Amino acid sequence: MGAVPTGSAAAVVLAYLREQADAVRTQEPLVRRDAEDAVHQMRVATRRARSALRTFGRVLERERTRALTDELRWLAGELAPARDAEVVHARLAELLAAVPEELVPRSLGAELDAVFACRGAHARARAVAALDSPRYRALLDALDALVADPPLARRGTRPARRVLDAEVARARRRLVAAVATALDVAPGTARDEALHEARKAAKRLRYAREAAGPALGKPAKRWRRRMAALQDLLGAHQDSVVMRATVLELAAGRLGRDGFALGLVHGDEALRAREVEAALPGVWARWPPAP
Repeated sequence: MGAVPTGSAAAVVLAYLREQADAVRTQEPLVRRDAEDAVHQMRVATRRARSALRTFGRVLERERTRALTDELRWLAGELAPARDAEVVHARLAELLAAVPEELVPRSLGAELDAVFACRGAHARARAVAALDSPRYRALLDALDALVADPPLARRGTRPARRVLDAEVARARRRLVAAVATALDVAPGTARDEALHEARKAAKRLRYAREAAGPALGKPAKRWRRRMAALQDLLGAHQDSVVMRATVLELAAGRLGRDGFALGLVHGDEALRAREVEAALPGVWARWPPAP
């Protein structure tokens, strides 16, 4: 604990954390009103804050922030089902619209609407229950306390540019290792999991570079463009994994009689995953050396 030197690495990271705390509070009443995109924005702010604490564990003492990191993960998890239900429903509707009309039972669209309306209602109730909980209030208090009286690590007191550049470089090395692992794994569940880890590493690097922006300046346009291309590709693959699991779940339940149409959707998503996996080596070969 102690005063935060002006221009230090900790000053930059803490300013970023303060922005995320403000964003969480801004979105809270919007989530309660079920405003469009509010759950997503609140979840993003929560994940940004958590990612910053994990990435900059040599700027703010990791052991002193671990409990808050865990609580941010909890909050993101409570918000996730509401967002996931929206995304999956929209994607299913899009895929079914591409199937020849004669192959899709007339009742399927309405049945899917009913299923996801129910899931969405339960997910939104879960999100609001989390916001009503003492645990959420304690999380906000802990985040405020961290920003007001931060547990500075030695690197945190040093000039921001050199320290944060090194931390972003570490995040990049983690991404390189994660992608190398994914490319080396045979297709199947193990590769799906490895690509998901690579996706998380890419997101963590982007958040790290974003947080360090005041010290490092705006990243090069080429880096931003290729970072977006990589994240889009990895995100499309994970969306496919989630979609295929959801389709199998629906086919095993009340929508089993519509299995043929759902099977076509599953096949489309499997093809999408294979296309992503085939494209990844080329996208990765163009990855820029530094942000």
